[in-house]
Parts: sequence; structure tokens; C-alpha cells
Amino acid sequence: MLDRCLFQRTRAAARAVTRFYDDQLRPTGLRATQANVLATVAAKGELSISALSDELGMDRTTLTRNLRPLEQRGLLVVSPEGPHRIRLVRLTSLGVTALGAAAVLWEEAQAALEEHLGEDGVASVRRATAAITSSASRASH
Repeated sequence: MLDRCLFQRTRAAARAVTRFYDDQLRPTGLRATQANVLATVAAKGELSISALSDELGMDRTTLTRNLRPLEQRGLLVVSPEGPHRIRLVRLTSLGVTALGAAAVLWEEAQAALEEHLGEDGVASVRRATAAITSSASRASH
């Protein structure tokens, strides 16, 4: 069962990649998931927690757990609840600076993995992850 289990294999691969990026980003004090949150907010601008969770493909509980330390460090601001219980997330200037430092290390990590995998390996990973995401989404509905 374990040899064939796509859940086990994709989770193990995801954990290995997460550890690699976490190690590379350690000097910034950010985890890879936190840097991804900052990068998404920077790219999309101020957005609601719901919209951010959709962008990241992350459930709201996990996202909230990731937002707390970023807010405590002053890297982003989560607004008080507004109309329709909406809370907005935006980067602070400190968050922009932290993201800039993380981006440099992320680029180095990305280049190292791309070099190790080679062009064909990178293309294969992209195709496989897109297919898995799409298939799992369709199968669950």
C-alpha cells in the first residue's frame, strides 16, 4: 500500500522541499510558508483572509496560524473585522523589507533545486503537480 500511495509520496516530497526552503530562509527568521504568504500579499495587494486562503490553496485555520507570527513581527497588518466579517491583510514597510531579504535567499534555493533537477526534471515536477492538483480537485467533487 505505501509503495503505491500517492498521498504518502506527495506528502514526503512536499516535506522534503519545505525543509529545504525553510533551511535556506532561516537567516530571515521566516519559514517558507510565511515567505509565500508575504509574497502573495505583495503581489495581490491588500486582500481578505478568504481571498488570501484561496490564492494560497490553504485552509483559513492554517492561514490564520501563519498570519499571527507575521503580524506580531510587524510584517503585515490584519484589519479589524469590517462589514460582512471581512478582515483585510496588507504588508507593512517592514514586511516589504523582509520579503526582499527572503526573495534573495529564495532565488538561491530555487536555482539550486532547478540545477539539481535539470530542465526536464523541473518540467516534470510542474506537470505532475498540476495534474495531481487538478485530479484531486475533480475527484473530491
